[in-house]
Amino acid sequence: MKTKQCAECHQVKNEEEFYFTASGKRASKCKACVRTYQKERRERGDGVHKGGSRSLGNKQKYIPKLKPIREENALLERQGLKRCFRCREVKPLNGYEFARAWRDGVEIFQQTCHTCTCQGDSNKIAALRELEDRRLMWREAHTQPEEVKAHKDYLHKKGWHAKRRQEREERRAALLLQGLCECRSCGRAKPFDGDHFIWNKKEKRLTNKCLDCSTAKEPERQPKPRRRLTEEEVRANKQAADTRRRRARGIEPRQLLSPEEREAREREQRRNARRRRKARERGAEGQYTEAEFLAQRNRQEHRCYWTGIPLPEAREEYHADHVIPLRYGGTNWISNIVAASKIANEAKRELMPWDWLGVTFCEWTKACRNHNGPLSPIQYEERPRDRLQIARFRKRYTQYPTYWISFPQAAD
Repeated sequence: MKTKQCAECHQVKNEEEFYFTASGKRASKCKACVRTYQKERRERGDGVHKGGSRSLGNKQKYIPKLKPIREENALLERQGLKRCFRCREVKPLNGYEFARAWRDGVEIFQQTCHTCTCQGDSNKIAALRELEDRRLMWREAHTQPEEVKAHKDYLHKKGWHAKRRQEREERRAALLLQGLCECRSCGRAKPFDGDHFIWNKKEKRLTNKCLDCSTAKEPERQPKPRRRLTEEEVRANKQAADTRRRRARGIEPRQLLSPEEREAREREQRRNARRRRKARERGAEGQYTEAEFLAQRNRQEHRCYWTGIPLPEAREEYHADHVIPLRYGGTNWISNIVAASKIANEAKRELMPWDWLGVTFCEWTKACRNHNGPLSPIQYEERPRDRLQIARFRKRYTQYPTYWISFPQAAD
């Protein structure tokens, strides 16, 4: 449970004993002090509006009671004193900061309370007081100027919040009081002078690195660079790692293929895929002629159906693509055939139109644009590629899978 010190009663309590403020933080005063202050204010009538209060039945009026406070302030001012608005302690006027906005020309908080108020944390009042007491104790204990300077340097070191760094700084400060310094490399304590440590010409001071560590040979302190592995060694390392993983899973280890064997296997896979495609084309329903395909290309205005880029003149440079792939029940009728560029046909493969348009169409449009020429914004906007039409097309194909309805095409 986190604790917090009340700014009014100076008691350390749990955070649950403090109200939340409008900014979401805990208040500086505890609940008991706040309730006491509200009760006293109601008794004095300070919080009552001029026109009366509903809770009091419009009987009690606003009566300011500032006269005793002003008289006390005037009396203290004649004596060169002033009461702090936060801690309510009477302090000399030289303990307050100058402020032109106030009548007497000084702040309403003393310097310690004003610093904590500006920082937004009233709990630092006790920390500042403790720091002042600690400084006084050290000034009384260390009367020699060298020891005071060494301790002051120790206090100004960075990293007071880190425990390890704090312990290291305490150890170094104790060594500095003895005229020693700990090397940051070897960790040995040596006399802190120019015979044992390096002199930094730029900063004009001694560093915390001894001469023995600085003059050591570079190859002895740095690890040797790794040698570049050959392709055979990389392949052997991969095979050994794969064998270890397979044995850990209880699987028989396999042999890695050479580049020639891998190329032969891929060639066989491509041949088998081509055979399966030819078999699906022979078994599919319908057929089309070359004249029908050229008419379809003319309806597309000699442009690729998927990307909209101009098609080349040679027939071998563009393909006849199935909109619904044969693998998913497509036919060989001309209504399922469109003219597409090579790069678009190879990228589409055996995907359904909505998958091709919705996932990879934008990426391959850029690739086709760089490959076959620019695509004007007007041509790109006129193409029916919005998500609404893709959704309609998917719904229509789901309801009537045997009847192909293509995208809107230009009239002959």
